[in-house]
Amino acid sequence: MRNAVWAGLYHSMSTDTEHHHRQCPLGENSWCWYQQAVSLGQDPASHSNHKASMFLSLEVAHKLIPIYRRMPDESLLQRMAHGGTQNNKESLSAMIWARCPKSFMGLGRVKGSVARAVSIFNAGANELINVMNKMRIDVSYVTLNNLKKVNDKRIIQSDTTSQEDYRKRRKTVSLTRFEKVQEELAKDGNVYGAGAH
Repeated sequence: MRNAVWAGLYHSMSTDTEHHHRQCPLGENSWCWYQQAVSLGQDPASHSNHKASMFLSLEVAHKLIPIYRRMPDESLLQRMAHGGTQNNKESLSAMIWARCPKSFMGLGRVKGSVARAVSIFNAGANELINVMNKMRIDVSYVTLNNLKKVNDKRIIQSDTTSQEDYRKRRKTVSLTRFEKVQEELAKDGNVYGAGAH
């Protein structure tokens, strides 16, 4: 998994003069178009002709390296080992905008919201205790108890959504919805059209 984390960054840094595809998965079924071509015995196409021709500059890539160093951290990988995906409600973007609505806000409010969301997203609600300690704010029993409840709720939701029966039920509901739409299309035809109404 550590190689997979680094592969995305190196792949995005590659150019025709500097290939960085060593970390990419090998073989003709690889997601890396460069490695696919090599495994088939073909000359890889030019990076500039490729669909995703907007590759990262070295300056941008060097700024991302500290983030990528943290990504293969053992404790972070353990949280993702079950193979589930992040809950959309807990995505970083959703957490930021829940603390700071998209209507006009001052720069200070936005920065504060981002800082709080990032710390909670990375380390859980208990990270607020560290922030409060650094600000020399006394942490009360009520605060500790509420933060524990928030973390416990997140863990329970994460465990529930990663269970096999929950995923199967979600897939069944999605498939049922899709089949219903297909039946309606077959019966009525495509009723939508630009400027048709």
